[in-house]
Amino acid sequence: MSALDLGDLCTHCGEDTSPGSGRWVNRIPSDSTVEVVLPFGSHSLDLEVTGYMCAECQAEDECEVCGTYACVNGMGDEPCDGGDDA
Repeated sequence: MSALDLGDLCTHCGEDTSPGSGRWVNRIPSDSTVEVVLPFGSHSLDLEVTGYMCAECQAEDECEVCGTYACVNGMGDEPCDGGDDA
């Protein structure tokens, strides 16, 4: 089975990582498996995807202030503003 190429979308959060998006510089190539839940019954399937992983998703720890993995401010030297800039 071939993997679905997501192009410039992050394989973990789905955000745009293309040039000009603000996520291009620190993106890395990435493969992932996502669960797709079908709209009927209780069926789901695993789908292999390829693309890039954004810097926010590369972080190992969640923000201690807002509890998300996408809060850039909570991972650096600046105080977290609740994830509004993520």
